[in-house]
Amino acid sequence: MRGKLQCHQVRAIVLLAVIPIFLCGCSGDETAAGEKSPSQAERPHGSTAQAILDVLRRDAEPSKRVLTDSDSTVDNTRYTVNFMQRIYLEQCPRKFRAAYEKHLRAWQALLRFQMDHSSQVATLGEWSKTAALWGTTPRTDFEREAFSLLSDVDSTYVNCMRVAQEFGVFPQEYRDNR
Repeated sequence: MRGKLQCHQVRAIVLLAVIPIFLCGCSGDETAAGEKSPSQAERPHGSTAQAILDVLRRDAEPSKRVLTDSDSTVDNTRYTVNFMQRIYLEQCPRKFRAAYEKHLRAWQALLRFQMDHSSQVATLGEWSKTAALWGTTPRTDFEREAFSLLSDVDSTYVNCMRVAQEFGVFPQEYRDNR
């Protein structure tokens, strides 16, 4: 169907729309590595683990936007980057802040690439064709760079999730409520 994204295109675009972490004021002391925080029901309001959990639950907000394959790739990624840049991180644990800031830099690099190649990937439909090939052997320099940047965005998000686990926040807690 024209104008609608196919299932495989949606999966490829998920990376563009879901990954940003909307961090809104983590607080509290850092938890020692390997120490598990109380369960979600037992966490005090304002604890570091609860704040990180809230962040990861809210991280899907940009993906709730209704997109079509004719929407601008650059505008969508710029929206995500701007969303991430408004996040206040000063009260968060240093390790989580560092992981998040690295993730933001990966998104910024992806945005610069998309802006530099806007004639090739002007719309999300065109970008999804490139993103859908991610994980295959790149055929061109363009694909090689695009795949590398997508891998950076993905790996830095995975690192954010790993750091969250060090503070007692686990994927089953924030993925269940998407």
